[in-house]
Amino acid sequence: MTIRREHVFQFLHLLAHAQFFSGTQLALRIMERIIMSLSKPLILSVGMLLFTPFVMAASTVKTTCPESLEINNKSYTMSEVDLFQGLPVKQGRLMPDTLDDMVWTLKDYQDYAKEMNMPLYLVCRYKGTDKTVTLQVPVTAKKCSAWFSNGKYAASCE
Repeated sequence: MTIRREHVFQFLHLLAHAQFFSGTQLALRIMERIIMSLSKPLILSVGMLLFTPFVMAASTVKTTCPESLEINNKSYTMSEVDLFQGLPVKQGRLMPDTLDDMVWTLKDYQDYAKEMNMPLYLVCRYKGTDKTVTLQVPVTAKKCSAWFSNGKYAASCE
């Protein structure tokens, strides 16, 4: 049996229709009958179609410093960023990979973070105030970086 686009759309339409109008039990029975009548390649294609967005979303978690900080109706622009191993109050500040670029490659730091239960934190600093924004870096992040864009400082980890 050749996989055809119409089969995939029919399957998705029937599944959505059954879930919306008849509840979960009927949807499961309809899905079971459809699956039994389909070829393995079609089932695999539909599975990939349904679950790929979730896998992509989970793998692209990004943490970004806010461009500005609002305190008492006054706005402060981001001016600096630091990366810490463990809580920032303990001052475990990490140096960027090179002096030329503000980039931190995180593999070794993330391995250590898991082993020692010391997550990474991105600390965003703002010009004209001592207030900061502290963000925990996702365990899936591979690198953090800071850069200038359109005259503004920006930083993120992904």
